[in-house]
Amino acid sequence: MILSLVAGAALAQDFFACSQVFTEAEIQGALDRAFAAVDAADARTLKEALNEAGPKFPCLGVPADRRLLARYGQLMAVATFFSQDEEAQVRWGLFAKLVDPDVPWPTAIGAEHPLRQLIAEQQIPPTAMPEGKGLKPPKAGAIALNGNWTVEASAYAEVPMLVQVFDSTATPTVSYWQDGGAFPDWILGEPDPEWAPPRWTADPVAARDRSKGKVAKYEKGPKTREPIEIDWGPVLVTSGLVAGSGALFGVAGVFHAGLPVAASPEELTRARSNTNALFSLGVVTGVAAVSYGSLQVFTDGKRIVFHGRF
Repeated sequence: MILSLVAGAALAQDFFACSQVFTEAEIQGALDRAFAAVDAADARTLKEALNEAGPKFPCLGVPADRRLLARYGQLMAVATFFSQDEEAQVRWGLFAKLVDPDVPWPTAIGAEHPLRQLIAEQQIPPTAMPEGKGLKPPKAGAIALNGNWTVEASAYAEVPMLVQVFDSTATPTVSYWQDGGAFPDWILGEPDPEWAPPRWTADPVAARDRSKGKVAKYEKGPKTREPIEIDWGPVLVTSGLVAGSGALFGVAGVFHAGLPVAASPEELTRARSNTNALFSLGVVTGVAAVSYGSLQVFTDGKRIVFHGRF
């Protein structure tokens, strides 16, 4: 039976930056020592082990295992029970229960223990989320709440929660312990019902190894352009109309040059008629070229083409 625990046993704290990445094995080892310390009534070792494990959770290199989280919650409840902080006992006890109710408690904290009885009497608190808001992961990154990838900003009221933020290289960046649904503004954004976890979330360790732990730089890639496709059919038609228009104007010019040297009124009338007719036909052909070329440019929406616009 546990005799006593020192007041102020390790409580969770916020850690907003990760200088290094920890493994689950490192945390598991600390929790194993803490469990043994509870059964051995070793208050000093319990406090040291919890102080070691707590700050490492936010900087885990993977989403926290739920059994690991539940064990930590149980130990925190035990520590706060002996420091006589009933509010903290309830919060951490409910945390352990909600995360994974099947995880065994330390042997010394049996089902009839006052702490276990206190937790059993508590109602499950309601969940809440900021109205019209969701979680906003970094670009190509992801956020885990108590080990689950999600963008739903939902939490149980007044119950601790582990928030882990990963960048696109699967590296934990800004992660922390949070009470209830008190999400900071910087992690919230517009809801995204279509969000799906990036492919690297299937194996964050392998993804981080490939990136060598370097934070991704989101630089714009080189601009790419589709190859220019020239539709030669309309180009040739338009070019032919332009050439025909020019030829008609040229012949009309020849007839026009003959007007001053006409030998008779009949020749003058014929030259004038030919000039006018050829000039008019040249104008019609030129307008047709412009209209056809413009029509091809404005009606082809499938690809980038040059159709000749004059």
